Amino acid sequence: MFDTFLRVLEFKDSFYLNYDLAKEYLKEYELEIKEHYEILKTMLNALNKEVLKGSAK
Repeated sequence: MFDTFLRVLEFKDSFYLNYDLAKEYLKEYELEIKEHYEILKTMLNALNKEVLKGSAK
């Protein structure tokens, strides 16, 4: 009985450790996505300006 209790505690600790690691990974991934979004937005704006310049000629 006590052995089962210890295994449950180990599982709980392992679960929360993995949960915390997953949360940290998702935070880092979210920052990376935001950085790429800003880069792409800047590139698209520059492209739009070039297209507008070309159509004005």
